[in-house]
Amino acid sequence: MSDRSFRLAASDIDLAFERQEFLLVFQPKVDLATSRMSGAEAFIRWQHPQYGLLPPGLFLDFIEAEGRMPDLTSFVFNTAFAAAQKWTSQGRNWTVSINVAPGTVTAPDFRQGLAQLLHKYGLKPQQVIIEIPERAVAQEPGTLCDALNAVRAMGVQVALDGGGIVPVDLTQFKPMPF
Repeated sequence: MSDRSFRLAASDIDLAFERQEFLLVFQPKVDLATSRMSGAEAFIRWQHPQYGLLPPGLFLDFIEAEGRMPDLTSFVFNTAFAAAQKWTSQGRNWTVSINVAPGTVTAPDFRQGLAQLLHKYGLKPQQVIIEIPERAVAQEPGTLCDALNAVRAMGVQVALDGGGIVPVDLTQFKPMPF
């Protein structure tokens, strides 16, 4: 697929939701000390009928611009939690990691919605890891830190995602949410 041929319209997003073209793929997380699987990280993909399997970098900004990020976030959380519920029912004590946009975490109803989903799927808060991109922490540390500490107070784990791409001064966080 060349960049010149890739075009999205608002109707593409609407159709993708209607046709259930979004899917999650899971990357295993392995404990290096035991070589055992300890969980999985959820990644969104779009099985586009014309362009094939699309990574999030090609569509997330567009979905956000179209005001459909809450719909996609709901899909991701419900699908990831359903998978974690299945793993638990199979006797697997795995965590599920979900990458979350900073605006989602700082939304007033995020904690309440997260608590409702944990209850709906019968998951323990410790089974969930919310991952925040480094660039977001660098841009809005105060508001984000408060929101992340509130999530941690629920028992949900919080992780910094990015691998050192954006330098972040973690000394500004008191208490440290990560």
